[in-house]
Amino acid sequence: MNMPEVETYGAQPPIELLRQLVDCGGYYDLKEKSWVNIVDTVMCCAMGPPGGGRNGTTPRFLRHFHLLCVDSFDDDTLTLIFSTIVKGYFRRGYSGDVAQQAGNVVQATLRTYREAMSSLLPTPSKSHYTFNLRDFSRVVQGVLLQEPSDQFQNKPSVMRLWTHEALRVFGDRLTDDTDRQWMCDHCSQMCKEVFKCDFQSEFEHIRPSDEQETGYGTLRRLFWGDYMTPADEDERPYAEVPDLQQLQERTEEALNDFNSASKKPMELVMFMCATAWRAKFNLGFNLGFVDVVVRCSTRCVSLGGRGRVWASQRAEMARSRDANNSQS
Repeated sequence: MNMPEVETYGAQPPIELLRQLVDCGGYYDLKEKSWVNIVDTVMCCAMGPPGGGRNGTTPRFLRHFHLLCVDSFDDDTLTLIFSTIVKGYFRRGYSGDVAQQAGNVVQATLRTYREAMSSLLPTPSKSHYTFNLRDFSRVVQGVLLQEPSDQFQNKPSVMRLWTHEALRVFGDRLTDDTDRQWMCDHCSQMCKEVFKCDFQSEFEHIRPSDEQETGYGTLRRLFWGDYMTPADEDERPYAEVPDLQQLQERTEEALNDFNSASKKPMELVMFMCATAWRAKFNLGFNLGFVDVVVRCSTRCVSLGGRGRVWASQRAEMARSRDANNSQS
């Protein structure tokens, strides 16, 4: 209810229409010039404290509600909630080194969440720089996609997985090089202070030749997903992509599969940037991140918008296939 803009004299027309529904039980039909009663309706609304772009709401409307005020969780509460989840999950067949990193995953996510809210502030050109507990939970949810495996046995693996999920949730929103560099520096800081790993050496295997040190260009080449396993396999583990060339080839295979099954094939060149955003599409659909899908769709561009259409269709096909497999 904070969204309606306040007019010169303090009125908010959308709020007044809602208040009319509660006070009078209906609306006027402007075409028929008659009153329409609305029955069997319960109104449930949500709002935040005024400030930071949120407008206040008239007490004449609020008086109709039973108000439930929920305070923000403090750090100790968030740590307890998410540590319980991660520690319980990491007891399911993971190695001892991995299980010991449950607390570090939560601590690094909490610090990233708090520092993003204090450093990455919304502006007119960055109105989407808003973070909430959903972002915290999405990082944790992404980490928990990783099943026990021979390739996921030690602390550096957990650190790289956490870095990938933090980049998908927080880093992909960033729109300029200054903010991206802030994110890179923050990941380096979490690697050293929380996970106690060497940030430079742990990402050396994906570092491009034109970078002497691990930077944002290196982190852009960090991918985790289930798309490296053929679609006809029963199990498609969520794992790190060790070779970008294999990812490129796998994406081109997916494009060929799409063209062979579609009545409207698309002749696209799958360069690395398009491959990267297709991978992010896949993660967004798997986890139900609507905003991730929207951000990806704005980046996958080709003539006539076919690139983003194909990327969204391929990711949706993969999601539908997995849903059908789980039901069967």
